[in-house]
Amino acid sequence: MSITEFEVMEELKILEYPVKSVTRLTNKNKTPLMAVQLTNHHKSQEIFKLNKLLNCIVKTEPRRKSKDPPQCTNCQRFGHLHMSCKLQP
Repeated sequence: MSITEFEVMEELKILEYPVKSVTRLTNKNKTPLMAVQLTNHHKSQEIFKLNKLLNCIVKTEPRRKSKDPPQCTNCQRFGHLHMSCKLQP
């Protein structure tokens, strides 16, 4: 069963996060991934402490500010991160 963007948004609102939008993203390794945009509010930074939502374990990360492509710390190639790397170090 897949959790919808609407369900995530509603749950975040219940938790009093100032949600502006929730967008499902696609990635190469099929890991469920959503981008959450919050309004500028004192509660916004607290989302990085969130580790569970809708009975799921979640990982929150700030948006990358750099325009450089990501570089893998495993194989040192650009375009992916070590979490999805299957190449030899």
